[in-house]
Amino acid sequence: MKKTMQINKTEELLKSNQKYLNWFVFFSLFPLIKIAGISITFFIFIAYCYILIKNKIKIFKIETKTDIILLTFLFFLILSSLFAEETARDRSYFSLFKLTIQYIYWVIVALHIKTWIEKYDYLEISKFVFYAVVVSTLYYITINRFYVVFYPNEFAFTIVLALPLAFYYMIKKFSNTQLVLVISFILLGIFWSESRTGLALVLFELVLLIYINNSKVRIVSVFFILLVVPLVYLTYSIVDLQKEDIKNIKYEISDIVEDISPKFAYTLRLEQNVLERDKSFLIRKLMIQKGEQIFEEHPFLGIGIGNFTYYSVDLDMTQASHWLKRGEERYNKVSSQNTYLKIITETGIITSFFLLLIFIILIIYGLKYLIVIKDQVKLFIFVSFLSLIIYGFILVTIQGAKFWILLGLTMAIIDNKKEIT
Repeated sequence: MKKTMQINKTEELLKSNQKYLNWFVFFSLFPLIKIAGISITFFIFIAYCYILIKNKIKIFKIETKTDIILLTFLFFLILSSLFAEETARDRSYFSLFKLTIQYIYWVIVALHIKTWIEKYDYLEISKFVFYAVVVSTLYYITINRFYVVFYPNEFAFTIVLALPLAFYYMIKKFSNTQLVLVISFILLGIFWSESRTGLALVLFELVLLIYINNSKVRIVSVFFILLVVPLVYLTYSIVDLQKEDIKNIKYEISDIVEDISPKFAYTLRLEQNVLERDKSFLIRKLMIQKGEQIFEEHPFLGIGIGNFTYYSVDLDMTQASHWLKRGEERYNKVSSQNTYLKIITETGIITSFFLLLIFIILIIYGLKYLIVIKDQVKLFIFVSFLSLIIYGFILVTIQGAKFWILLGLTMAIIDNKKEIT
């Protein structure tokens, strides 16, 4: 009886204070407000934790093997920050300490979300995710050029991560017409950002979301795979489509999108392999070269959290391209632009192993949900997580509360005891 009363008290407290979580999620996605250079989300979470502790409620619980793996990841990450070798351009101990504290905070966020998500009203959370997506898109198109909150890839990543979570609210509250209008507005924002990866992943997400949400579409998709795809392949085999025809189609499309996104138009007009002169791709290729050298020198504990841009190596610029005009010193200061490269070089192979293990577990369980089509809410979360995994190859996604919120949600969906509603 006493235990039941305690459970009810916990549920009531969490629901009555959900506003803290709602705004925490909102400002994680729309990071407009900072206090002393620190996101307001940190202060919101600290205030909420104080309320929980005051009422003798645990901030998180260790319930599954995945929780233990995540804490093990954090342990080795802290270990790597304490015992990493000095870099060529040294950093202050305060800077290292600050980053370590941030990772502890982020992991606690993930574990809190995973532990208590079933006690919250998920539709309310989804509503605030939706608000953040719309406000972020509107801000990016209008005000961002005057007061920068989002860089193009960061904005695209935010939309890619949040869209499936917001989709749940949209299908519950909007008509089909309203849904189409909102999605069109979001696509306009992605075009505006000129992020090719962002656009590709948003389209990928929309296909999966429509597939999950519509049973008729799922049935039709089977026939599409069995009948339409072979038919298209057969048509392609027998029709002689000239290269000149393809070029004309590309030029027509580029003329249409040029006013919205010059970068997309430029890419379409290129007649050679775009990767041979795409500076974004070439810089990422150069960072992989740098990462390989760092890993050879510091394979176990890495060079320390946040030290990738402070560490200098001898870069072979001829391996990249003559399109990269700046010198080694400048490119040594560039971000890794890759989550996995950052983790393995800064924290070493042991820490990276535990993060990779978590991802593998979540992907395996998530794919089972996707195949069986069990729980719509959990599937929307998993679609977002899949995109996060992909986006990690071209952007550092791990530093920020939104990554850890999604990780906590994804960890919750593989726990059969958790019901997200």
